[in-house]
Amino acid sequence: MGKNIAQFERIRFYQKPMVNIDQNTKLPISLGNTLTPVPKIPWTRQFKDRIAFRVLTLVSFFAIMNFTENVFATAQLNSFCELSSEQNLKEENGFSPQVIGSLSKIFVSQWALQKLGPHFQYNTQIYIHPNKDSVDIHIQGAQDPSWGRDMMHLLASELSRLNIKKIRRLTFDENFFLSWKTTPQIIHKIKYYYDFSDISSAETIFPTAQNIQESLSVHFVPRTNEYQVTSEHVEKLGFELIKKVTITSPQTIQFLAAKDFIAPSSGQILSIKSLPLVDLLKRMNLTSNNYMADLFFWQLGGEKEFKKSLSNLNLLPFSKNIFLKNGSGYPIKDKDKKFYNQAPCVALVNSLQNMQILLNENKMNLSHVLAVASSDESTLDKYELPPQLLSGKTGTVSPAVTFAGSYLTTTGPVYFSLLFATDGSKDWDSARKEIKSDVLAQLTEAQKMDYTPNPDLLFFGSAFFQ
Repeated sequence: MGKNIAQFERIRFYQKPMVNIDQNTKLPISLGNTLTPVPKIPWTRQFKDRIAFRVLTLVSFFAIMNFTENVFATAQLNSFCELSSEQNLKEENGFSPQVIGSLSKIFVSQWALQKLGPHFQYNTQIYIHPNKDSVDIHIQGAQDPSWGRDMMHLLASELSRLNIKKIRRLTFDENFFLSWKTTPQIIHKIKYYYDFSDISSAETIFPTAQNIQESLSVHFVPRTNEYQVTSEHVEKLGFELIKKVTITSPQTIQFLAAKDFIAPSSGQILSIKSLPLVDLLKRMNLTSNNYMADLFFWQLGGEKEFKKSLSNLNLLPFSKNIFLKNGSGYPIKDKDKKFYNQAPCVALVNSLQNMQILLNENKMNLSHVLAVASSDESTLDKYELPPQLLSGKTGTVSPAVTFAGSYLTTTGPVYFSLLFATDGSKDWDSARKEIKSDVLAQLTEAQKMDYTPNPDLLFFGSAFFQ
C-alpha cells in the first residue's frame, strides 16, 4: 500500500522595525530622517481594500484548512481479502471484524435471494368497492419496499382507466409502506429512527401510519409535472400510463388494521406486483438505498434470524465475528454511543461467491444484483473505474470507507474486499484514492464482461385485475 508523504516548507515572515509610541508622540512618524505626510485615501478605496483583505484572508484560511486536512489524513487499510474460483484465499487481517458500512447490503442481498428466490414478487392488492356515485378503496399492503412515486403513478393510471373520479374513503393497513422518494434517481429522504432495545418492531424503522396518511393526502392525486415525467419515461420503455388522471382526492384517508378489514362482497380487486426481487436488489445496491435494505432485513427476520441463517448462507465459520443489527449499515444509536455493523472481509468475499453460485443456478450473475462500474449509474461512479470489468458495492460511514466486488479472469471469477479505517469525512478522499489504486492494480487481469445495462424500469412491476 502506498503511503502519503507530506513535505513541509518553512515560511519566514519579515516585519518592519517596530516604533514605540507614547501619548506625547506626534503623528505621522517617519522611520527615516524626513517627515513623510500620510496621503488621504478616499473612503471608497478604503472600503474596497478592506473587502479585498477579508476575501484574501478567507481564501488563505480555506487553503490552509484543505492543506492540513490532506497532510493529516489518517485513512489506513484495516483488512484485505481476495478469493479466487480455485478457493485460493489471499488475506491481510482478513478474519477480524471490521466496520463495513453499506457492504452490509451484500449480506442482505444474499440472504434475500437464498430465502425468497430471485423471481419473488410482492403483491399489493387494491380493493375497489362502489358506493353510490363514489367508491371506497382499501390498500392491502405486502410490505413492498418499492412503493413510492412510480407505483403511486401506476395506481392513479389504473384507477383512471376504470373512470373512477370520486373516492369517498381510502384506507390502508400496516403492511403498506410508502416511501415517496425511493426511485433509483433519488435516494430516500424518509425520516425514521432506531429503537436499540426493540429492533424487531416494524414501527421503529419504517414510516408510521401518520407519515403514510400525510403522504397519501399530498400525493394520491399525482402532480401534473411529476406524472408527465413518469409517463414520458415509461413510454420509451414500452409501457403506457393513461394520459389524463381522473381521480380526485379522497374525502377521508384512514389507517385500517389488517385484522379489522373485511373484504367487500362486490367490486374489483386490482393486484399490483413489484419487479422481481433480483431487480429490486439491484435498485437497492445502485443507490445504496438504506430504507430498502432495512426493510428487507426486518422482513427476513432481523438480527436473530440472520444469525440463525448463517449456516444456510455458508457463513457459519465466521459467525463469531459477524455483527449485523440492520441491513443498511447506517449507525444505530444506543444512548450516547453509535454501533456500526461489523464483519471480517473473508466473510464478505465468501458471501459474494455464494451469491454468484445461487445466481448461476438461475442463469444470472452478480451483475444482476450489484452495480457494474462505469456502465450502471451508481455509487461506483466516484471511483471512475474502467467500464464492464467489475461488479461491486461501496460503503461509507464516519469510521470506514469500504469496497467489495468481483471481476472475471481467464481462470474464473475473483472476489475481493478492501476495508479502510477513517477518522471522519476528512479521510474519505484519501481512502478512495487508495482503493482506486488497489482496484486498478487488480483489474490488470480482468476480462471484459458481456453486459448491457438494463433500461431504467423505475419500480414498475405489473398491474392486473383479479
